[in-house]
Amino acid sequence: MEKGSGTRMYTFGRIIERTNERTNERTNILLQQRANKGQFPFKWDATVVGHPEAGDTPIDAAKREWEEELGIPWEFGDIKETAIVQTKLKQFKPHSPYEPFSEFMYIYLVEKQLDIAKLNIQKTEVADVKYVSFQKFASLLESDQFVKYSKQYKDTIKKLLLQERV
Repeated sequence: MEKGSGTRMYTFGRIIERTNERTNERTNILLQQRANKGQFPFKWDATVVGHPEAGDTPIDAAKREWEEELGIPWEFGDIKETAIVQTKLKQFKPHSPYEPFSEFMYIYLVEKQLDIAKLNIQKTEVADVKYVSFQKFASLLESDQFVKYSKQYKDTIKKLLLQERV
């Protein structure tokens, strides 16, 4: 499989954020703001996003991207749920019109306890990261501040992230 050949991996981190050892845990969603390069500069997106490289499975890509973009290890056991969405997209190729193609979007939900201060984000890919509440995420997903996705993708994300709160 060539990089970018119709498969993309998205990982959303549903993060258990400790505010204090003696207080209750608070669960939020960790988002990344895309760097100023390529498509959708400075738009908010999944915790990590990427394409499998030749020989990768989507789960291999998820693990690699998590470690590259956030600078922290990810264990397979952190995955709580997965979904696959097939969507029709249009891709721009130089010297030709937009060409429709199908892409399979593998979506992984990861639950971890994570100190955002310990992240070592890859600045060439990620401009910023932030925690958002479930309510804020639902509105951000529909705004022009978030990467534009299909209704099917957004409905799947809402189901994974918003129905099952830890």
